[in-house]
Amino acid sequence: MTHSFQKYLEDAGFNLVKLPKDDLTPLQLLSREKAGLERIGNIDDLFIRGDYPKPPIHYNVSVPDELKGANDSLVKAKAGLKFLDKFLEFLGIKGGGANASLEDQENLNFEFIDPELDEVLKLKLDSYINNAKILDTSKTYVERLKEGNIYVITQVIKSKGILITSGKENKVDVDMALPEVNNAISGEFQISRSNNKNLEVRYNGPKKLVFAVQAARLIYHKDGSFRLKSSQGETVRHDGFAEYYSGEELLEL
Repeated sequence: MTHSFQKYLEDAGFNLVKLPKDDLTPLQLLSREKAGLERIGNIDDLFIRGDYPKPPIHYNVSVPDELKGANDSLVKAKAGLKFLDKFLEFLGIKGGGANASLEDQENLNFEFIDPELDEVLKLKLDSYINNAKILDTSKTYVERLKEGNIYVITQVIKSKGILITSGKENKVDVDMALPEVNNAISGEFQISRSNNKNLEVRYNGPKKLVFAVQAARLIYHKDGSFRLKSSQGETVRHDGFAEYYSGEELLEL
C-alpha cells in the first residue's frame, strides 16, 4: 500500500504554506481568522516571563524519514499543483507556470530536498506559558487568546527545494514554462527535469526555505493560566501531545 506523504504531514500536525519563506520560525504567534491563520508576532509580544525561561529554538534537527517524502509518497495532484503554482508566483512568475490535466483521484509524488527541522520542546514551552503573565497592551489579541484562537509555531520544516514526480499509478502530465522560469529566478532557483515525470525546484539562496509549519493552540484556563492541550483534554506535560491547527490545505502566512 502506498503511504500518503500528505497524511503523514497532517498526522504530525503540519500544514504546507502557500509561499515558502525563510522568516517563519518557532515561537511566532498565529491568529485564527476567517481566511485561515495570520502571523501576528512573537510569543514575548503577548507573554511576560514567569518562573520558567522562554524555551530555546533548536535549529537544523534531522527530519524523520516519513516527513521527508519519498518516491512512493503521494500528494493529491490538485493540491500539489496549487502549491507549485504558488511557489512559481513566489519566483516572480505571474499565474504560475505548472499545468496538468487532472482528476481528483490522481496523485503526485512530493519530496523535500535536504529537509531539516527547527523546533521548540513542547514540555518546556508548556512550562513557560503556564507560568507567564499576559501583556495587556493588545486587548484584541488578548481576547482572541482567551477564546482559543491563538496558535504558537512549535516546528517548521525547511528545505532547499522540492521534487515533484507524477505518480506511477496514473498518467499526470506536469508541464513547466522553463524559459520563463529561468528568466525570473536570477540564479537563486534552479529548475530541472530529468524526464517527463520528474520536476525539481531547488533553491540556491543562503537559507533554506520553510515549506511546512506545525502550530499548537494556546488554551486558556479558568485560573488565568495558559497551556498546550491535547485532543484528549490532557495538558502536554501529561501525554506529550498538543492540539495542532488543521483545516487549511495551504497556509498563507
